[in-house]
Amino acid sequence: MRRKGISLILTAAMVLGTFSAGSMEGLAEEAVIIEQVEEQAAGEIVGQQDSDEISSGGTETLETVTSETEVSEVGTTESEMPETGTEETVEPIGETETAESPETALPGETGEPEKSDAAADGLLVEKITVLDSAAEQKTLTLPDSVQENSAEADYAYRELADGTVEITDYTGDLTPGMRLEIPETLGGKTVTSLGENSFAYIGSLCEVVIPETVTAIGASCFRSCSALERVNLPQKLNTIPDFCFKDCEKLDQIALPDGVTSIGQEAFFFCRSLKSLTLPQSLSVIGSAAFYGCAAITEMQIPQSVTSIGASAFELCSGLKSIRLPDRLERIESRTFNSCYSLEQIALPENLKSVGFHAFGECALLEEVAFPASLEYIGPQVFWGCTLKKVYFEGKVPEMEEGEHELHYWFANSAAGNTYTGYIYVMHQYWDNFSKLRNEMSYSTKPPVEMLVWDTDTPHTWDAGRVISQPTCIQEGSIIYTCTVCGAEKTESIAPGGAHRYGAYVTTQETTALTEGSRARTCAVCGHTQTETVSKLTPTMTLNVKTVPLKIRQSTTKVKVSGLAKGDYVVSWKSNKPKIVKVNSNGKLTAGKKTGTAKVTVTLASGLTETVTVKVQKRDVATKSIEGIKKKVTLKKKQKLTLKPELIPVTSSDKVKYTSSNTKVATVSSKGVVKAKSKGKTTITVKAGKKTVKCKVTVK
Repeated sequence: MRRKGISLILTAAMVLGTFSAGSMEGLAEEAVIIEQVEEQAAGEIVGQQDSDEISSGGTETLETVTSETEVSEVGTTESEMPETGTEETVEPIGETETAESPETALPGETGEPEKSDAAADGLLVEKITVLDSAAEQKTLTLPDSVQENSAEADYAYRELADGTVEITDYTGDLTPGMRLEIPETLGGKTVTSLGENSFAYIGSLCEVVIPETVTAIGASCFRSCSALERVNLPQKLNTIPDFCFKDCEKLDQIALPDGVTSIGQEAFFFCRSLKSLTLPQSLSVIGSAAFYGCAAITEMQIPQSVTSIGASAFELCSGLKSIRLPDRLERIESRTFNSCYSLEQIALPENLKSVGFHAFGECALLEEVAFPASLEYIGPQVFWGCTLKKVYFEGKVPEMEEGEHELHYWFANSAAGNTYTGYIYVMHQYWDNFSKLRNEMSYSTKPPVEMLVWDTDTPHTWDAGRVISQPTCIQEGSIIYTCTVCGAEKTESIAPGGAHRYGAYVTTQETTALTEGSRARTCAVCGHTQTETVSKLTPTMTLNVKTVPLKIRQSTTKVKVSGLAKGDYVVSWKSNKPKIVKVNSNGKLTAGKKTGTAKVTVTLASGLTETVTVKVQKRDVATKSIEGIKKKVTLKKKQKLTLKPELIPVTSSDKVKYTSSNTKVATVSSKGVVKAKSKGKTTITVKAGKKTVKCKVTVK
């Protein structure tokens, strides 16, 4: 929780007890103004200040004590005031301990009993004014409500130039499956913006409701919220920023506001569960990789208002079956629909001018494509890995970066060992143009199939064909067909004679929690290699403790992370209340100077998170149990055994002591090393604080 300053905190009990009528008269001709500032109500009452401590003999002023970074909680940290020759220190009398630390007062604290006034609990004094004349009226003004808005404590924010505020960070507790309703106001000012990364990497966030006052969201706002399922976006939002919902793998429900004009790059990157998304008619720009890896989307209606779609925008949308592109779109960028394995139908824009590299690579189910007359350029390997059956050119065959050789990629993955023949339809008036293109091209290796070119008006009539080479397991065969009308020829492949005889799979790339692996197997006859991808390992993590007690200012490095999947590692340790407990990048916990409870979140590179609860108390951490000691052991003479007791909790400050009931049989050192001396039996006692365990040792 962030605080800007503190002047002085007084409860109603202090006001009514300290500034009695008699004391007020004793302050005649003095003006004392105590201004209220924002402070967290800790549920404790500042003890009544003895009115005798306020001297009326000189010119004295109660000055405010300010802090730029934090506000101490009432009842846990004393407020100190600068001392000069004319100033006094106002100290709270008594300090209430938390339920977790029912200890007596620490050295330097008063031991008076705490004041209990439920009516005064949590009140803040706004202003107390002592007038120059005792005859003048004394005033005491209290605010209508001084209870701090609990929601504000969960957010960090900054004021914008227009007087509204932008949320910069969420600092509240991270409850698994949490539903978060972002407030409309903070600090009395309207929330209009969510800053960059403001809610990123909150692995427990399940649902978010954003108020209608918000008009802007920063980049990566909800990035890697791996449990996020539902988001309610405000209607005034006009941009979905870069990386906004990247890696929100469980996001399955979201409706874009009607006024959204652009979707940023990687905005929904790897939102694997996103099943459908209605794009508004106001949309004009879809950024690069905007829907990369959205495998659950089966169809997408792109509005006619869209004029730009970035590279890889729909790459690896493996469930996408059909899509119609807007007629105003002139360019299909590289890899836009690459690896859309289920794509069966695509309607290209009427004004399309160019198609980039691998735009429809590995769209294995795509069979027909019609290019508009406006097309001017086709990049390399546009349909690499496809099995097209029919390609229509409504106009002149455009420039191809790899010439006619490019066409062979489109039919290369045909079934049954490339026996399939594709058909290219060219308008009659462009027949000569296409024939010249075919005649001018040459290639270093013979293509697997020869495309059959049809004039849309007069198709070829092919003969029965003649076999040029017989197929084997190692090599395909080929057959040539001749048109009985014009003499044109086409060549088709003949499938190999038999099925491959594959051996066992061999790992070619190790799988980790961060990267996919691969494995391959080879045909024993022809040497053909078949490869396949192996999914990433499931991230795992184990913490040796879930709850850790610490004494004020105590540090520990005994919270350990283990059980990580191969390749995974810890990227951060983060405390949600660094004023209670700080944690460095190596996982060292350091308690602050006041009691309380904080949660420390450990985040792995894979995105997996675990949380340990840290409770800071005033007393030393006492041993609750001793583990790791066997009840019975048997040793031979002169044999040694090192006892390794584990104190619970791991932060116990107790020292371990060892004793032997019969040192003639076996001795034990201060470090727990047991040495067998002679035959017999003895008992080794292990003690830490008030806890003991015993190990019966038999020496043979």
